[in-house]
Amino acid sequence: MVLCDITMPGMDGHDLLAAMRAPDSGMRDIPIIFLTARDTREDLLEGKRSGAEDYLVKPVDFELMLASVDARLAHARRLSDRDAQADAGFGPDGMQGERIKLALLDRLSVGVLLVDPEGQIGFANDRARALAARTGAFFLDDRLRMATANLTTQLREMIATVAHAAARGEDLLRGMTVPCRSGDRDGGDLSLICMPVDAGMGQAGVAIFLSDPAHPFACPPDALSCLFGLTRAEAQVTQALVSGRQRAEVAQDLGISQTTVAFHLRNIFEKTGTNRQAELVGRIMRAFAAIG
Repeated sequence: MVLCDITMPGMDGHDLLAAMRAPDSGMRDIPIIFLTARDTREDLLEGKRSGAEDYLVKPVDFELMLASVDARLAHARRLSDRDAQADAGFGPDGMQGERIKLALLDRLSVGVLLVDPEGQIGFANDRARALAARTGAFFLDDRLRMATANLTTQLREMIATVAHAAARGEDLLRGMTVPCRSGDRDGGDLSLICMPVDAGMGQAGVAIFLSDPAHPFACPPDALSCLFGLTRAEAQVTQALVSGRQRAEVAQDLGISQTTVAFHLRNIFEKTGTNRQAELVGRIMRAFAAIG
């Protein structure tokens, strides 16, 4: 773990962080805590958005600093244990495939978090980390934390509900929207979908897909038609809905009536095996994650 100042000669803290997070640095998973006298709101936001795991302000509360260090080191140990399990090889054929699967998740245009039933984070892809830094809607601590206590409680209850349903053999999906808090955005909500996954070694977990309307999830109509047998019009409606558009907006975008949108949506639900828009979004995201 790295504990460093921001204002330093030669290379400042932000430059150091960027160098460590570079793809070829070999240090991307090492946690960094900034310890600095820069205490304005803008400084704090810049520090959070840069991707540092924590931001402590001088004069430092030593108990808080030690607690932060302990938490980051514990998280790093869990990541190390996960990588060791992947190297040892587990899965249907005993292949060393878990590391490859996680690497594939980093290539998706949607944020992906893998958590246990208590909301403990086991994996966050690059897109999820970027969304956390850019939007201020959530924080990637040891356990997933939203911008407000109420949203954090709501999300953790949703995670527990999906995980418990999975333990009963039910394939349950749940969704919610989360307001973005960053000052450099013109509002907007993140779409968040929870669905059960196999976390490996017989442990059930929950996958959380995060979609930002400002940077929509990519799902080409041709691919939708191929995967689900949708007509061209149905694929266009599905693409718009997954991108965060409301039904009235879809009708306006495509130059059709809302009644026609509803007609297409009934067919889309039937072909994708879903019943609600949140389920549809989750089904599409899961399909694209599987082929990513």
